Amino acid sequence: MAKIMDLVKKSVYFLLTVAVLLIVSCANPQGTGSDLPDPPGKTDLFDKITEAQELFDSLEVSADGTDVVKTKYWVTSKATLEFALETANEIFDKPDASEWEIETALEDLREVYDIIDRAKKLGIKIDKDDLQEVITQAAEIIRGVIPSADGSDILTTESWVTSDIYDTLQTALSAAEEQIDDPEISQIDLEALVANLKSAVAEFVPQDGLLDRSLLNDKIAEAEELYDSLEESENNGNDIDRYVYWVNPEVKESLLEAITAALEIPADASGPQVKSALDALIIVYDAADDAKKTGLMTNGDINYVFRGPQDETITLTGDQVLYWVENTTLYVSVTETFYDHQWYVDGVLKPGEIGNSITLYAQDFSTGTHTVTLKVMSGNAPYTKTLTFVVK
Repeated sequence: MAKIMDLVKKSVYFLLTVAVLLIVSCANPQGTGSDLPDPPGKTDLFDKITEAQELFDSLEVSADGTDVVKTKYWVTSKATLEFALETANEIFDKPDASEWEIETALEDLREVYDIIDRAKKLGIKIDKDDLQEVITQAAEIIRGVIPSADGSDILTTESWVTSDIYDTLQTALSAAEEQIDDPEISQIDLEALVANLKSAVAEFVPQDGLLDRSLLNDKIAEAEELYDSLEESENNGNDIDRYVYWVNPEVKESLLEAITAALEIPADASGPQVKSALDALIIVYDAADDAKKTGLMTNGDINYVFRGPQDETITLTGDQVLYWVENTTLYVSVTETFYDHQWYVDGVLKPGEIGNSITLYAQDFSTGTHTVTLKVMSGNAPYTKTLTFVVK
């Protein structure tokens, strides 16, 4: 009887085994038991574990973020996230984890993940990448900018800042470039370099120049016009018509040199070069314009000017003759440094002539030699100046 019962048990066990295998085969006809799918919810748990692990690995732990670089996130603690990950991994690895266990682990991990993700902050520690970024910015904005007092020497096509602003940025930039490769630079020094350079960059606001290149071109044209209008005289203008301006040769040569120098300024010259040439030309132009005088000769008439503070006796040369027929005019004057003018013609005082000049006509004289005399004062000294002339 016992043998019969044992045989029945074995038969039942065999049938049950076959039934299980048939069920598995129908559910997974191309695989084996090792390919069975995870219980419902484990895929979601795995995905969340992966996401949470990435968050965990990306976070630094810090009290206030001062020891975490600005490109990384930090939290005060990762312990809760670490515990939630460990719990979730245990449930995921548990072959017979219930649906309730899976859902609980997933919900707990989600909750902790969200809390940590909302709490994370970017670090505030400055690193060398921050310094290099500001160095690049500073080097770019300072390039081509010219220091100037007020922009008046900077072309309208150029930019300028004051010398103080320029020097401040240049100094900060040089210091940063020198120290960025220092392997032993402290965090404090690094932060100071960045702060100083950022401050200098913020103050560095270039403006357009005020100097128009056309100003130089216009002044050149004006100077050339003046140059062409001037005659040279080494005889105090006595050889220059009274309607023509004259200067001495040195003045006219200086004007020509200034014009030539201005014309040689290249088209791509900087503002300071243009301003320098313009200023030089203006100085020489003004000097020549102030020095010019009208000539003293009128249509063959004769002009003579007494100048020095001394007694003089002058005889006009042979080609300076007054012709009675032509009624040649003789203009005699004295510089304005004298006073108390008294004019005498052939020794006779001319009471009405008290100015610094007198005009004589040939037809008022007989032919022959005559004199005109001037008695004047300069300082407290009296001077007598006599001019002898001939009427034919």
